[in-house]
Amino acid sequence: MRRLRSGRPLAAETESATRLTPESGEAALSPAPQPRPHSWRIPDRPRTPPPKRKCARRALVQQPLRCSPRKKNRGRYQPNTPSRPKRLMRACQAVAEGMSVRVAAHTYNVRRSTLSDECQNKHPKAKGRPTALTATEESVLVDHLLVQADWGFPLSRADVSVLVKEYLDKSDKRVTQFKDNLPGWRWVKMFLERHRRLNFLVPKHIKTSRSKVDPDTVTKYFENLQESTKDVPPQNIVNYDETSVADTPTEKKLIVRRGEKYPVKCVTTSKSAMSVMFAGTAAGHMFPPYVVYRSKELTESWTTGGPPGTRYNRSKSGWFDKIIFEDWFLTIILPWARNTDGKKVLIGDNVSSHFSAKVIELCAKHNISFVCLPPNSTHLLQPLDVAFFSPLKTAWKRILLEWKDQDSNRHLTLPKPHFPCLLRRLVDEISERSEQNLKSGFRATGIFPLDKNEALKRFPGYLGSPGRQEIYKRVSDSFIEKLQEKRYGNQNARRGGKRLRVSPGKSWAPEDLPGVSDEEKEEESDPDDPGENTQATPKRSMQPRRRGRVQLHRSDSPDNNGVPGNFEAKPGDWVLVKFAKKRKVSHSIGYVNCIDENYELSCKFLRPSDKPGHFIWPHEPVTKSVDYSDVEKVLSVPKKLKRKGTPLRFEESFEGFNIE
Repeated sequence: MRRLRSGRPLAAETESATRLTPESGEAALSPAPQPRPHSWRIPDRPRTPPPKRKCARRALVQQPLRCSPRKKNRGRYQPNTPSRPKRLMRACQAVAEGMSVRVAAHTYNVRRSTLSDECQNKHPKAKGRPTALTATEESVLVDHLLVQADWGFPLSRADVSVLVKEYLDKSDKRVTQFKDNLPGWRWVKMFLERHRRLNFLVPKHIKTSRSKVDPDTVTKYFENLQESTKDVPPQNIVNYDETSVADTPTEKKLIVRRGEKYPVKCVTTSKSAMSVMFAGTAAGHMFPPYVVYRSKELTESWTTGGPPGTRYNRSKSGWFDKIIFEDWFLTIILPWARNTDGKKVLIGDNVSSHFSAKVIELCAKHNISFVCLPPNSTHLLQPLDVAFFSPLKTAWKRILLEWKDQDSNRHLTLPKPHFPCLLRRLVDEISERSEQNLKSGFRATGIFPLDKNEALKRFPGYLGSPGRQEIYKRVSDSFIEKLQEKRYGNQNARRGGKRLRVSPGKSWAPEDLPGVSDEEKEEESDPDDPGENTQATPKRSMQPRRRGRVQLHRSDSPDNNGVPGNFEAKPGDWVLVKFAKKRKVSHSIGYVNCIDENYELSCKFLRPSDKPGHFIWPHEPVTKSVDYSDVEKVLSVPKKLKRKGTPLRFEESFEGFNIE
């Protein structure tokens, strides 16, 4: 009998199993199956797995962060695993808090020797190859780049490369990895990654006139604004501005063939635009829009399907004039002002077409105050420009592109009957965030809550934050003065001379000046270099003399009554009047209606006809007051021609005059 090691006999050998045969139905004895010779377990006892060995290293620490094992997924992308520098930094923090180096190295999956060296600071130098510039040189370069960007003159990547090359050349340094000491785009990219204070973005262009707005002007504006908005709630402070909604859909990246240099998309665009007036309060309430079409007539289909409460109008230029602004004030602002208690404040730009006698009278009647923004400062002080119009234009371009894709580009321009529906989609889309954008605009411009530092911190040279103060201390004063002169301009800059009157198609040279010698031409060519006989040499006009010109005889000094002597014009005369503008001088022919006590002429002006030398009355004659000093000469009585429109013809020749 086979026995186990304990000496007990096997149960299969001591007991016999009974079986029932199908023929007899009696129990038959049959031997039980023999166990395998290599089995040392009892078959009837259930098999239990051996207990797992507990790792003492895991039992010691409650793991705050468990990364994947080091040997698994080696060389594969693990999205949920922190990078090695972050793991090393966390491990150093854990060691500083009291964890052992061995446990921290295993917990954060870093080498124990690397962690030990990092904790003991055995390798203080930066990892990798030394940089071309030292840490001090790069810090100085970063400070100057930040200051130059604050003043509105940021540099491009190529400018930075050239700047570093000039510095290396002047310092007699030779960097082997640079070709001719000129850094490549890879060095500039790594330089920006090393210094996170710098960023590479596309700036917004502003005009030179806007850049010349100084902090003193803004400070004075806020002093007046504080008096105007004193004890005025935010729901009574309104900002209004008009903007153009153009027929230019958005541009985005699309899938094209690789290597294609000039990908195109078939979308019809045009330069047409509609003017829309938006207004909103500091509490976040937006008024209904006011649309102005460029047309002489207004059609019913142009006014259906728009946002609720929208008003529609038209003008010849497509922009707001005095009449349209007055209508906007009567239909949009005045009903709101009548239902609002307390003082109301309207903030807008200082455009002359926004003010009329009727508007000013209604403002005084309903306790409304107009606050005008400083000239060329709407990009800084107008809430709608700062935080409202940018998301509005982005949403409009996207809506317009979707409409053009659905409409299969059948129209050459944006049809006016479709514009109200598109405007309604635009208003519905921006209505979700319009309240937040309006509040952000008033807060960013410092209007509500009133804080002039919100606007002043956008000016260059603002030292409100400690970080800027430290940067400007490290930058030389001469560098800042150069930037200041470049931004605000030089007061002693040389201006352009007088314009020459040259016939169309004819060239001009200094030798063509009549009656001027070569020596005088040389002296006139350089007026900034005064010579010995500057005072003795009289200045000559650069304009050629007009022959046959009859001028008024005026005395240089007025008489006892303040009336110019020998003034020949009288009511009923025809005169040639000069209008001096910023960039050109124009002339007009007027009929003198009357002359007041101050010798100001009230004239009614003609306009040129299609035929040269002929003039006609406009449909709506313009009457203006003209000073006697602007009258060039008195004309003869014109002849009336018996033609359609009854044109007038004068005997005088107007060659050389810009008649408008």
